[in-house]
Amino acid sequence: MINPTPERIREMVRRFREYESNHPYAGPVDMNEPEIYEYSVVKHPNFCGTPGCHAGLFAVLFGEGKDKKYHASSWFEGINIMQKFLFSDENISLEYWAKENPELWGNGCGGHIFADAMAFGGELEDSPYNTVSINTIAAHWEAVADRIEKLESKEK
Repeated sequence: MINPTPERIREMVRRFREYESNHPYAGPVDMNEPEIYEYSVVKHPNFCGTPGCHAGLFAVLFGEGKDKKYHASSWFEGINIMQKFLFSDENISLEYWAKENPELWGNGCGGHIFADAMAFGGELEDSPYNTVSINTIAAHWEAVADRIEKLESKEK
């Protein structure tokens, strides 16, 4: 099976962390929120509160505009562009990949990557209202990149 590209995972992680450091009032993303909001502390301090939480953030950070290749107006479109980005434009389901590769994803909840904070290693009591911090998401993805690189180095 094809794995996500570690270099692209690290680029996504870099942008997530940059976003978090530039928006200190942004709280954890809410996987139960159905909309992508434009960032505004007054309007909605957690603009990326989507069911696909980091897919919504990905859509905003990698979306249309100067030097941006993709466009998305919903979390679902964010999932599609995230998959294309991470798999070098291959049409592969990230949910399926994470479910089928728990040793690379890091736990057995990868099939819920866009629906449940537990996919990022949180326990229910750690994730009230099914929220997860951007930093937790970034750290999880960074560990995924490390595991893929380790696997690829063994295969050479």
